[in-house]
Amino acid sequence: MGWASGGEYFDVVATALIKHEASDELKRAVLTPLMKVLRDGDWDTVDESMYAFRDDPVILSVLYEDGVEIEGSENESTIGYDTKADVWTLTCSAGDLSERRPPTSEGHDELVRTWAAHDAQRHGGDGTVAEWMLIVREAS
Repeated sequence: MGWASGGEYFDVVATALIKHEASDELKRAVLTPLMKVLRDGDWDTVDESMYAFRDDPVILSVLYEDGVEIEGSENESTIGYDTKADVWTLTCSAGDLSERRPPTSEGHDELVRTWAAHDAQRHGGDGTVAEWMLIVREAS
């Protein structure tokens, strides 16, 4: 059984770091061990924190270190963050896609769009982009 309260702890710390204009390095240094402890405690609502901090690529990259699955028509993909290489990563469970992009909002969103196109071209998907995963929002 999962633990839904993890977000309450993670979110209050992440919000304080943003409020006090912490550097990217400090955000990562504080949030990475916190996220790991919460995940080890079976934190199962991490997606809510991902949505809450979707406009902060550094906080998202911390949350993505364990990978986030994107459902496809026949296969799924995992978008992750490789801390050592400092890149966003994308892999398809079918083994026919492995991509890396810079650690920017645009790099992340390019991988979300790459998955949608790949799923359509190789696995019969409809090419729909998971808009909820995008960091950069189109102006309305």
